[in-house]
Amino acid sequence: MSEKEERILGQLKQLFAEQTGNNNLQVTEDTALLSDLGMNSLELVQLVCVIEDTFDVEIPDREIRHFKTVGNVVRWIDSHTSDEN
Repeated sequence: MSEKEERILGQLKQLFAEQTGNNNLQVTEDTALLSDLGMNSLELVQLVCVIEDTFDVEIPDREIRHFKTVGNVVRWIDSHTSDEN
């Protein structure tokens, strides 16, 4: 995992903790968004909105269905942001 991806993962861990209200989440690249984090589809959409605001990106609806794991989200953000984000 690149340094940028590590930073993104750290930011996502914080967002997940805030979104779920659970600061003790064990989040890795392989963590499944729905089953491991206990999120439902509405919470995933809300999370995407927060991610868009945090990383200053716009995630097309067709991309959201590909977000199965935290790693999927990290790689998408990495490929759609500059190194300063």
